Amino acid sequence: MVGLEERAVGGRRALVRGFVPLRRATPRRLARLALISKRHGRTVAGLVAAAAIRDGRAVALEDDDGALTYEQLDTRAATVAGELHRRGVLHAGHRVGVLCHNGRGLVVTMLAASRLGADVVMLAPTADGAAVAAALHEEHLHVVAADETFVETLAAARFRGTTILTDRSAPGQLNVRDLALLPQAEAPLPDRPGRILLRSTSDGDNRTGEIEPLGAHRLSIPRGSSVLILAPLARRIGLQAWAAAVVQECPTVLTPTADGAATAALTIPG
Repeated sequence: MVGLEERAVGGRRALVRGFVPLRRATPRRLARLALISKRHGRTVAGLVAAAAIRDGRAVALEDDDGALTYEQLDTRAATVAGELHRRGVLHAGHRVGVLCHNGRGLVVTMLAASRLGADVVMLAPTADGAAVAAALHEEHLHVVAADETFVETLAAARFRGTTILTDRSAPGQLNVRDLALLPQAEAPLPDRPGRILLRSTSDGDNRTGEIEPLGAHRLSIPRGSSVLILAPLARRIGLQAWAAAVVQECPTVLTPTADGAATAALTIPG
């Protein structure tokens, strides 16, 4: 059985979403969920932070590097957010481009930016150097988080800004893996939530549109299933399939995708 609770917190009413199983809805847990709702609202950071409170030991994702629980994923995102802010790399209102295959590096970066109130511009992993160069210019991107495999693409696009590697550690190079292992630094709460923007490069039609991850309620994913995400998270259907799995506390399996798979995801009954 699932429930949707609304409670008064600090004299204000906060909606606690996320399908809280009533058998686990203790007053303390509901208060913490209300605080998360107040801090992060309807953002991807809020989704994962709420899941970490509901059942932090549940597996959030699996990729080529193994599994991460919701608690581990949320902690890494908070740590990376704090470090990027402390180093002056990313702040509320800034934009960060994300050029990654599906994996933990992409997810942690997206969550960290969301925590800071920065906008995430998801760049298609199938884009060539010319398309990436156009996106960097038109979206005014000076910070890009990228897998190592896309470093040459950024070089071809003549990118001169800050590059954050997402899928490996490299001495002297800013990278998500090393940042996530540092002592957690506090990041200030943003005045407004960060947005997720998808950059379309199909058929030469270069457009950028905002996506609402919680549009995922349209996708029906049975609770307890494992979800294999086939579409890139840089596509609307891929990102919303991932968000729907988080809402249902289903583990997602992320594999690098080289093509824009038309199918969003496959569910494997638990």
